[in-house]
Amino acid sequence: MTQAETNRRVSIITPSLNKVAFVRRTVESVLSQDYRNIEHIVIDGGSTDGTLEILRGYKHLKLVSEPDDGQTQAINKGLRMATGSIFTWLNADDFLFPDAVSRAVAAFQDFPQAHFVYGDFEVLDREGRMIKLVRVIDYDRNILIYGRNLINQPASFFRKEVIDSLGMLDEGLVFCMDYDLWVRAALEGMNFVNIRRPLAGIHLYSGSKMMDFTDKLLIETRQILNNNGLLWFENNDILNKAAFFSLYYAYKFKCFFKRLIQRKELRFVMAMQMARRKMNESTGSRAR
Repeated sequence: MTQAETNRRVSIITPSLNKVAFVRRTVESVLSQDYRNIEHIVIDGGSTDGTLEILRGYKHLKLVSEPDDGQTQAINKGLRMATGSIFTWLNADDFLFPDAVSRAVAAFQDFPQAHFVYGDFEVLDREGRMIKLVRVIDYDRNILIYGRNLINQPASFFRKEVIDSLGMLDEGLVFCMDYDLWVRAALEGMNFVNIRRPLAGIHLYSGSKMMDFTDKLLIETRQILNNNGLLWFENNDILNKAAFFSLYYAYKFKCFFKRLIQRKELRFVMAMQMARRKMNESTGSRAR
């Protein structure tokens, strides 16, 4: 990594409200990064459960605590405060792997055309026991813009230029503000790179958005697609789902055949190497 890349500041924004059971691990996961040039901005909505007392114990944090209109507004406040050239937000019940930031910075160096980099993630229960490791699929524009959020937000990073170009998160969205940002970026032709490494962990528990508000996530997803003119059939969700799944499985078949071709190419290369080896051995025997 060049000196210029090493010195790039990464801004991490944490929206927080009453997450006393998780917030310490969140902050410690940022502190334990093997990349040093990080600013951690925490926007707390006025926690009353002990979260704020924990946060005040970390003097390195840029901490704001005041009432707000929810998570999306809190993230936008943090984005406006951020001074880095690479951004992400990390919810107060999520955490980063120790090498997440350095991997992201290195990926932006390796792929200068990338606007976003993202990776795999762990799902844990409330007590921190791992449920599964999720391997995310490579970026496919059609899969993303027609209804599948294939990027896990805590395991993603993006350049400052994304916000400069697209503007802030949509504060009218409560659950899918990340997906809305991905869709707007994809429609503008921005580039996403899957670095295929675990970068973050999320907790799944009663009271979390992903556990208790699946119906509202689907409503907002449909709203985002409709706002961007991406619904094929405006009043028929069954046909929209059928169209999406046909795209998704077309993608899966494409990946399957790509791997199949790669295996055949590998077998061909190995056969050629074996034939060349036998030819060399035969030539050597005749020479003796």
